Amino acid sequence: MPTPGTQVEEWWNSSLQASTAKNRSKVAAILIYTAWNVWNERNRHIFHGVSQSAARVMSLIKEEMDVQRQACEDQAIT
Repeated sequence: MPTPGTQVEEWWNSSLQASTAKNRSKVAAILIYTAWNVWNERNRHIFHGVSQSAARVMSLIKEEMDVQRQACEDQAIT
């Protein structure tokens, strides 16, 4: 969790640097899905006047990551 006032680039780089080489791609995926869903939530709020709770946005992130994981597993099987 970034501290208030932290720039996105700083948060991104420090998160990747804090991870091990083995986990770096997983951390990058989490960062990508997090940024994407925060952006989508911002757009929902601005363009549709609808806001979701932080817990719901977190749930969406987890759901998307599960779908991606399943797709990759299915691709590996075929």
